[in-house]
Amino acid sequence: MNDSSNPPRPSEPTPKKTLFHRAASFCLWSPLIAVVVNMVMPQTPAHSREEALAGVMISSAIPLAGIGSGFFALCGIRKHGRAGLLWKSVIGLLIWALLAASAISAFQIVREHARRIQEQRAETGVLFDAGRNA
Repeated sequence: MNDSSNPPRPSEPTPKKTLFHRAASFCLWSPLIAVVVNMVMPQTPAHSREEALAGVMISSAIPLAGIGSGFFALCGIRKHGRAGLLWKSVIGLLIWALLAASAISAFQIVREHARRIQEQRAETGVLFDAGRNA
């Protein structure tokens, strides 16, 4: 029933998604995409230097593109406003920062462990452990 006191409102046109909005969305989703790509890639050792280089290039392209697109999207805030740009870009960049911080701390722990093992081997005079490296 159409009431004359409440006419139907015309639907507001949805704002056009700009390249900045798409970059912000990619920045937000890029950590998940990177994890999925790294899980799908074969975990076998590379047979050649070129295979190893290709794997590293693929693994590093998505994080670099995600971080770059986040900063690119932040540059579009002045022209297109904060809606849909700010929170997606900032959250995506924060996720990458947390992943980098956790990787750095993990590498430091592994490095310390390797240093302790090297010191123990130097003290005992064992340079090669046949049972472990066989």
